Amino acid sequence: MKGTEEQQHPLQAIMQDEGDLSLFPSKVVAMYMDGADGPLRAHALMRTLMSAEPNTARRSRQQHWLAQSRLWTHWGAPAPRLGSFNGIGTTMFGKSEFNAQDKTYVSTVYSTVAFVPVWAKGSYVVANSRAGWSVYGRAPLTQAGRRLKLGWTVGGIGGMVLMVTGVFAAGSIHSANGDCQSAVQV
Repeated sequence: MKGTEEQQHPLQAIMQDEGDLSLFPSKVVAMYMDGADGPLRAHALMRTLMSAEPNTARRSRQQHWLAQSRLWTHWGAPAPRLGSFNGIGTTMFGKSEFNAQDKTYVSTVYSTVAFVPVWAKGSYVVANSRAGWSVYGRAPLTQAGRRLKLGWTVGGIGGMVLMVTGVFAAGSIHSANGDCQSAVQV
């Protein structure tokens, strides 16, 4: 940056390059610039607003830019706490968006049980180091992480529904002729 020249906002630069100054809503652009974690919060807002976008071509371009994790990264975010005991804890899995220039990539932190990832906690831009990973920033959760989180959430809700219906079903007994009788007699 020289003298009084201002560095252009990344989202504004993309909108100019794409020739669509409405590609990112003004709320998203403002949130992007609001504090260090602004890009992460702007990413979440953009995902929500994109579903209401009536222009399918614009929505497709928005999806393309939302998939670029580095654009929405909170650079300098603290590293996550990693570690496990007997397979229960947190660790990083996955490698996406590899950058050959600086040898960084996006990896996701998962809570694990029996060494199996069960809950995605967040994605980070990292590079391999002797101690494990060097963390450069927090990125939006990867699509695989979001899917796993959704799967466990839906599975958990489904399990609770089955458990509740099982409790109610166990409270009544069907007789041979089809009449329902209470299992508990007073």
